[in-house]
Amino acid sequence: SYQFETEEGYSKAHFWVCVPEEDVSELMNNFYQLCPHLSPMDDTSNCLMKCDEDYWTSLTDATLPDRTPQFVPREVDSDLMSEPFSGTLNYPAGKSVLLTEDMMGQLQPYLPCHIIGIDMLQAYSMKVHGMSLRSLYNQCEPYQDFPCILLIKDTRQYVFGAYLSEGIIQSPKYYGSGETFLFRLSPDEKCYFWQGSNHYFMMGTHEYFTVGAGDGNFALYLDEMLEKGTSNRSLTFHNDTLSSESSFNVLTVEVWYFTDETVQDDSDSVSVTSEKSRASGQYRGNFYNIG
Repeated sequence: SYQFETEEGYSKAHFWVCVPEEDVSELMNNFYQLCPHLSPMDDTSNCLMKCDEDYWTSLTDATLPDRTPQFVPREVDSDLMSEPFSGTLNYPAGKSVLLTEDMMGQLQPYLPCHIIGIDMLQAYSMKVHGMSLRSLYNQCEPYQDFPCILLIKDTRQYVFGAYLSEGIIQSPKYYGSGETFLFRLSPDEKCYFWQGSNHYFMMGTHEYFTVGAGDGNFALYLDEMLEKGTSNRSLTFHNDTLSSESSFNVLTVEVWYFTDETVQDDSDSVSVTSEKSRASGQYRGNFYNIG
């Protein structure tokens, strides 16, 4: 159940779900992971009820209203459209050649609400770490549990990329969630959200990294040397071409992670330690470079 506000005050909505008995243990384990303030020792007798097969059949009878899940497209936070970026870019001179406060101001209305106010860390910069997908994977490895922004500039000065719901990793299968979206920031501003047609959010191998796919096309594709890429319409996002042309030459790439962790750089290795300090309200994150 959850509480929501109405004109008369606060009301509580309750939801019932039916699960086969053999799946209850897995369901409760996932519940405890999502709600760490509870523990398996808590009394769950008030939320679990064993049902026989006849009762299960009655609940799935055609007399029940249609509860087929419907895809609902994401909406832009219009309240943030007119808000200037209020974060601070903190990095040594020369580390970032791409991301600016103005760009983050453009992206701010499209970001998921749960990352608003979280600081950003630059994990990869082509200028600093070199031109290769292998180097990008290595630099991003410590942050694989955090969402990030993949930012690209082509040789015709188009700036575009993707917000990725999870970190950039090598994966033979598609991964990620519907929070992933594509964008172009220059020469014009466009954004493309998940359209529910498939779940081809992102996939990475030693030969390429892709975001969005379908009908034989990739929404965004980078080769193993980060020299060339492609951008075409995909079923995942129903996007237009992000770059100047469907096949483009890469000028530079940066990857920025949203994380409320403190990252300690010991020159040869990077470790991540917990220090929860999430802000609320509009974006107030800081930017740090890890070289």
